Amino acid sequence: MKNSGLYLGILSLVVGGSLAQPVIRNDGTGIVNAASYSGQGLPNSFVAQGSIFTIFGSGLGPAAGVKASAFPLATSLQGVSISISQGGITLAAIPLYVSATQINAVMPSNAPIGLDTIVVTFNGQSSCAECPGTTVQVVPSSFGIFTINQAGNGQGVFTTGENRMIAYTSPAAPGEVLNIWGTGLGAIQGSDAEPPAAGNVGSRIPTVYVGGVEVAAAYHGRSPCCSGVDQIQFQVPASVSGCNTPVAVAIGNVVSNFASIAVASNGHACVDPDGTSASDFPNVAALGAIATGYVCLSRLISSQVQTED
Repeated sequence: MKNSGLYLGILSLVVGGSLAQPVIRNDGTGIVNAASYSGQGLPNSFVAQGSIFTIFGSGLGPAAGVKASAFPLATSLQGVSISISQGGITLAAIPLYVSATQINAVMPSNAPIGLDTIVVTFNGQSSCAECPGTTVQVVPSSFGIFTINQAGNGQGVFTTGENRMIAYTSPAAPGEVLNIWGTGLGAIQGSDAEPPAAGNVGSRIPTVYVGGVEVAAAYHGRSPCCSGVDQIQFQVPASVSGCNTPVAVAIGNVVSNFASIAVASNGHACVDPDGTSASDFPNVAALGAIATGYVCLSRLISSQVQTED
């Protein structure tokens, strides 16, 4: 009898844990573009049709992360599904990665424009649809640049036509043609669950800003490798150089997150205007540890209205 009671107690704990309700984080960063991570309220915090978005929270999926591995992609992964709804329209997003604290998914290309409600269902339990933080503004296009640190800032993911990754030790050259990797160009005509077709995406040509110099995109479309992943092809301006040259992409009046790129003459190490070069960075592996820091500037504008008594 004691053994039976112990078994039932353990079973109740297991069942109770598995049926915990998923919760989407409510701090302005619970639903974001998967590349930029721009928090809600910022001018580029929208999620574009056909783009990859990220959901943060708790109890969203299995304890160990699981990735979708093959086409065609499904609308459920390891018991996790995501619904997108507005008015009387409800669609299913396509999960690419699921875990207890994070989901990456493709926003359907036909998702309703405007304020959409996101509901996560895991093993039959659904997140709250009316709770704060469960809505996101869906737009035709809002681009985010993938970054190496996967946090939306710092060195961006840029490659050459031969798929050479641009880095401090392997900088781009002025005049070189590169690819920006990101997400958010917009909807496609085909299925988001199938390998994307080549061709420009979106009616507007993105503008790339490299070190403040405006460059038109030569190509802007899905990567054939992956649903929701976009490539923008551009030429590095001849006038820019530096280890941390800023790069941003504008589509209409919406500007992406800012990433940085290393640019130097062929065969040379990148050098920033302050004199810092790639050779100044020690071999971290040999050193064992390295201390870094950054300076962040912000501006606060406030106004006061005085009234007479």
